[in-house]
Amino acid sequence: MSRPILARDVRPGDTVRENRDIADMAAVFTFPVAKVEPYKNGKWIRLATTRGVIRNYSPDDELTLIDRPAPQLPTEPGSVIIAYEVRGVRNEDGWRMMLTSGEACPWISSQYVDGYPWHDPEHITDWLPATVTTKETEQ
Repeated sequence: MSRPILARDVRPGDTVRENRDIADMAAVFTFPVAKVEPYKNGKWIRLATTRGVIRNYSPDDELTLIDRPAPQLPTEPGSVIIAYEVRGVRNEDGWRMMLTSGEACPWISSQYVDGYPWHDPEHITDWLPATVTTKETEQ
């Protein structure tokens, strides 16, 4: 799953890698992130590791995302998510998906991903919950 990620997009639970030159030597730091918070009025992003080490980054600093554990998917039919990685295909804008009441391939998208509109939970490896609004709730 290793891919570039900006410091502002790091989430708690991620494992990231930083490559840095220190005194003409290449240094590599890999660490799990326990906490993410803005620092100095948002000019910096502060990442706290699970061991309590704090590192500060510009929001545009590039790190390498090593692992992002996917949270448990919703189980209530009608639940809606934005999926960012499905069947090994990554989409930074995401695909809207809804949980159906069907047993086989319960997640459906209006867009095909890797040739399929239906997806099992194990196919969805990066996602966030979504909210559904209607014209009545927008007013």
